[in-house]
This record gives sequence, C-alpha cells and structure tokens, in this order.
Amino acid sequence: MSATATKEVVTIKQADAVAAFTDLGYETAAKWSRKKVMDALSKIGKVVGKATNAEPTQATLELLALVKDAKDAGDKIVLEVVEGEKPAKKSRVKAAERNGKAPKMKKEKKERKSRERNPERPGVCQVIEECLSGASGKEPITKQAIMDTLVKRFPDRDRDSMKNSVNTHVCHLVSGRFKDKGRLVIGDKEKGYWMKK
Repeated sequence: MSATATKEVVTIKQADAVAAFTDLGYETAAKWSRKKVMDALSKIGKVVGKATNAEPTQATLELLALVKDAKDAGDKIVLEVVEGEKPAKKSRVKAAERNGKAPKMKKEKKERKSRERNPERPGVCQVIEECLSGASGKEPITKQAIMDTLVKRFPDRDRDSMKNSVNTHVCHLVSGRFKDKGRLVIGDKEKGYWMKK
C-alpha cells in the first residue's frame, strides 16, 4: 500500500482504496467510479459500519486509520490514479466463499427452435402482403378480411399471434418503413387498406 501524507493533503492510490473496500465486503467496489470511491472515503465511518467482512486485512486497517486521521485533522484526501493500473478484482467464487454463499453461475443460453420453412408455402407476412397487393383504392381490404384469409391458410397457428402480426405488419407498411423496397400501404381502419402500385 502506498499513501503519502504531506501538509494538509493525503494522497491515496485509487487501486488501494478499491482493494480496501473490496476487502470490507463491497464486491462491486472494483466497478465504482472515482467519485463514488471519494464519497465512500468521505463517509468512511458509515462504510465500515455496513461492511460485511469482519476480518479486514492489515493493509485495509492501515488505510482506514490513515483516512480517519486525515478526516480528524481536516486534511484534504486526494485519489491518485496510476495510469495502466486497474484495481484487483476478486472472483465471484472467492467472494461467495468468504460470505458463505454459493457462487452465482452464468445461465446457459437456450437454443432457439426454428421451424423448417417450406419455400413453396409463403409465411404469414407474405400472405398479408398478397392480400394488400390484391386490394385497390376502389376495393380496399380490412384487417378482419386479412385475418379471415390467414385463418384459412394457417389453421394450425394461434389466432391471437396472427392478429398481432396483421396489426404490426400493416402498421409498418402504412408508416412507410418498407417504402424504399416499393411496399407502401395506404388506407385507414374504417375504409380498409391497399398497397400502392
């Protein structure tokens, strides 16, 4: 540990302060910003009172004594950050063992199931677009008519899911999201919708 005391200024390495807080049981201290480390040093009494580790190391005790003496004397505490130096992080396993808890393990990602797509059979979005391109300004199609077509073409699919797909896809086509691909839908809820040709 390196800390130097000069006239009215106490300089402490940030890595040493972080190591001390980590030793006291603050596992996230390695991620603290410089401001948070300074706040913790200024409230050292409260920080030590909330500590979960009852047996800090000698280096931690020395640093705490130095900070307490500086505060009592009214000295200014300055954090020194050594370039390229990162505070030592303790592993989750060691911290968990010290606290008597089982270490948290990362969850394994579930594999996504993908359906086999038949290139000859169009999907829900393609059928929605087929319905819209078959409609015109004189004979627009409503969302309910699109739903009826989907229920006939996809009887095995959930009706609510298809209704959500219709609402979302028509909304995106009306908003012009696919305008650059030549797919723009015009219309409204009351009259119906059609694809601009």
